[in-house]
Amino acid sequence: MFLAKAPTLTVLIPVQDEKGVMRFPTNKGPYPGLHHLIDNSLPLSSQAVLLAQTELNALDLKFVALAPIDPVLKIEGSPSSVLYLLKPEGKQPKVDSTWPTIADILRSLPQGQTRLAYMKALQYLAGAAEADVSVLEVDDEVRARLKEQDQGPVH
Repeated sequence: MFLAKAPTLTVLIPVQDEKGVMRFPTNKGPYPGLHHLIDNSLPLSSQAVLLAQTELNALDLKFVALAPIDPVLKIEGSPSSVLYLLKPEGKQPKVDSTWPTIADILRSLPQGQTRLAYMKALQYLAGAAEADVSVLEVDDEVRARLKEQDQGPVH
C-alpha cells in the first residue's frame, strides 16, 4: 500500500512543438496537466506513466518519471492533487498546438501554493531542482513603480 498526500494525481509532461516551444498536454481537469484518481495499491510513478501513455494514445512511448513536486495542488472547490513531473524518452508524443505553454499555465493560476508548485516544476525542468530560489509575487503597484524606474520619470 502506498500513501499519497492527495486523492488525485496531476501529471505534467513537457513536449516540444515544431518551433521548440514547450507545451503541456492537459485533459481539462481542475489543474493544468493530465488527471487521474490515485490508486494506493500502485506507486505514483507507475500511475503517472500509464496515465501519460493512455491519455496521449501512445502505449509505445516511454516516459521517465522525474519527481513528485511539492507543495500539493489546492484550489478552493477542487480536490487536492499531487503534481508529478514526467519527461518523454526517445520518441516524442504528437503535439497539439492547443496545449498550454508554461507561461499560459502560470498566468491561469491564482497566486499561492498551486502556482508555486508549477514554478518548482519549471525550475526542475531547467535543471535547477536543488538551487535555492525565492519566488516573489509582484502586485500592480510594485509593477507600476518598477516600470517607472525602467523608463525614468515622465517630463
